[in-house]
Amino acid sequence: MDGIQAARTFMNVYFPDCISVVLFGSVARGEASPRSDLDLLVLMPHEVQPYRRSYAEYGWFIEVWVVSRRYAEATVRRPDRNQNPVALTAYAEGLVLKDEQDFAKLLRGKARAILKEGPPPLTNQEIDTYRYVITDWLDDFVDTSQYDQAILVAHDLTVKAAEFMVALHGHWIGERRWLYRALQDIDHPLAGRFLEQLVGYCKTGKKDGLASHIEAVLALAGGRLYAGFQQALDD
Repeated sequence: MDGIQAARTFMNVYFPDCISVVLFGSVARGEASPRSDLDLLVLMPHEVQPYRRSYAEYGWFIEVWVVSRRYAEATVRRPDRNQNPVALTAYAEGLVLKDEQDFAKLLRGKARAILKEGPPPLTNQEIDTYRYVITDWLDDFVDTSQYDQAILVAHDLTVKAAEFMVALHGHWIGERRWLYRALQDIDHPLAGRFLEQLVGYCKTGKKDGLASHIEAVLALAGGRLYAGFQQALDD
């Protein structure tokens, strides 16, 4: 059973009363691999506590996000830039399998507009927080003499600096593959070198290339920051 047929069958068996179902992800884009799963966003007609659940049915792994109309309407507004905008992406790019009240169609237009507009710009405090954290982690990376420890710091440092660059350029941050795709959308020579520098360090153990790359990213927003940084703590 192919992915779309499996998704339709699953929808009819498990959520026959739903208002809409959107299939998104690699299968919906026609980019499925042998390990791809089915990602479904299911909208229920009644109020429900939103949840996420995984299934194994019809020869597929199926991951389902179940939401109410109120939750969906609230989500398809401007989410936090630090969140991977799953619902926005699902409605904007997904394959609508069911849409009884044209609700998914309505949300598609809103989601596409929000994704195109991008997240709100970073505040000065947010920029300084990124600079401070990256400066601190960069020093940890440079000072760590044990390779097995340094490689873990290098990974976290690279991800944090990549997130900073994506946010500085007005893109949604996302996670894992979404972060990599966001970097690919940035028209800046530094954006395409994160993976190159991280892999280079992992292969050679030489830190200069990755450290210099991170310094260059910091320079886009004023450089290193340590002394004088202040941040309010939660109560």
